Amino acid sequence: MFLVSFLFGFYIWFGVMIEHGGFEAGKNGSNPPPQGFGYLFAAVGIIGVLFHWAQAVCACVSARNMPRRRGRTFSFVTAGLLCLQMPLGTVLGVFTFIVLSRETVRAGYERAAAGR
Repeated sequence: MFLVSFLFGFYIWFGVMIEHGGFEAGKNGSNPPPQGFGYLFAAVGIIGVLFHWAQAVCACVSARNMPRRRGRTFSFVTAGLLCLQMPLGTVLGVFTFIVLSRETVRAGYERAAAGR
């Protein structure tokens, strides 16, 4: 997930290049992009990077808590967020829902919570 976030770096680079004249505008009779268009591209890239980093951190925390039988609800929320990433995140999220919904797993989380 961290690596996928770097694909949004292209949006950031492209937006900065548009705003600071990195591309020749008006060549072959074409119109230059509107003012601020590059900043919009860069903002989308920054939001994409931050969203993917947040997903990756949540997935790591959830994976670390599962063997300890802690944070079952957090794992459900993280699995829902992972379903947004096609196709591997969706598969991981769906299987997490299936496993965490089992009665034996639920009982394990309850025993761990009672033992604290």
